[in-house]
Amino acid sequence: MYVYDSRTVQYGDIFLCLPGGEAYCDEALENGAKEILRVSRKEMAALAHSFFSYPSQKLVVIGVTGTNGKSSVCHFVAEALRRLGKNVFLQGTITHALTTPESLDTVKAMHDHIQLGGTHFVMEVSSHGIAQNRVDGIDFDVKCLTNITQDHLDFHGSMQAYRKVKLDFMESTPGNKIYPQDYQSLQVGDVDYQSFQVLNKQAALAILMACGFDFEQSLATLMDISSPRGRYELVISSAPFQVIVDYAHSPHGLEIVLQEARRQVALKQGKLLVCYGCGGDRDRLKRPLMASVVSRLADYSVITNDNPRTEDPFQIVEDIKEGLVVNHDFDIELDRKKAIEHICLRAKKYDMVLIVGKGHESFQIIGQDKYPFCDVDITQTVLTNMGY
Repeated sequence: MYVYDSRTVQYGDIFLCLPGGEAYCDEALENGAKEILRVSRKEMAALAHSFFSYPSQKLVVIGVTGTNGKSSVCHFVAEALRRLGKNVFLQGTITHALTTPESLDTVKAMHDHIQLGGTHFVMEVSSHGIAQNRVDGIDFDVKCLTNITQDHLDFHGSMQAYRKVKLDFMESTPGNKIYPQDYQSLQVGDVDYQSFQVLNKQAALAILMACGFDFEQSLATLMDISSPRGRYELVISSAPFQVIVDYAHSPHGLEIVLQEARRQVALKQGKLLVCYGCGGDRDRLKRPLMASVVSRLADYSVITNDNPRTEDPFQIVEDIKEGLVVNHDFDIELDRKKAIEHICLRAKKYDMVLIVGKGHESFQIIGQDKYPFCDVDITQTVLTNMGY
């Protein structure tokens, strides 16, 4: 079997492709393909499992789904398992281009992991991945749901449809099922300064226990693990104010992060300044909801670009502005670097600057092109230029 990309594969003299993989047809014919077949994602998943001899049955597979918290929970679980002596593969937003890659990529990764002595496979399971049959046929040992709040309605159409996709994944196949009510009472103690990460560590603790580790051992291991990149990440500097970078890009996720930030700045009577935007070619209905959260909880904000893609950035801003609370102090600066400069120059002693939406991402998508851009790196440069 020869894989051209995640949507196309040559199997003997037959070339199979998912929608969007037609660009490789000519190359396949040159490589000896005699028949070109367009297949569904369900069919591609079945082929992948069969060809690689059903590798998910030979691993402990952990799937985490939910609107917010997937990356953090998977990070905590994977790192804990490594410290507990297991050989772990982590797949998700931070490690891959797609939160849940195409079935061919995932199944091959499982197969390759087994060849390297792998024991556990920890993966984020997105609603797109479920709906598009990317996780079909995977033998999950543990499935965990973090939460279901508004996001991706551009794809699913309604909250009812979005919720159904998540719950169908949890219920449709065998495996140990963990819901929020199953772990929210677990005691994990203080989790450094990020109290909102308590829920994510509670979920991770429940997963580790479902994998057979006892409570004390699991808890002790988790307590020493810090958050993943771009998740409430403190930008190191000598500035008299804090700068935090976070990935929050849904109304619920943003509210959780801002509430924690609000609590922290209140301790020193500082102000909360937020730099944010909304992605283009994505759910327009959440844009005013994001603005409502920011304008209720922040003292000042700057609206900027956050992967506008092919959409008009000015239209995205207009959608956002519809949710602003009256009298909220804000500015608009579409150049994200200038927006970060502007908000940092505005900050005073004991304030907190929160830059949200991109987190660990190292690019900005404008039009159909990706440009290098990392919030943490840009912010460090800005602070250095300010003398910090």
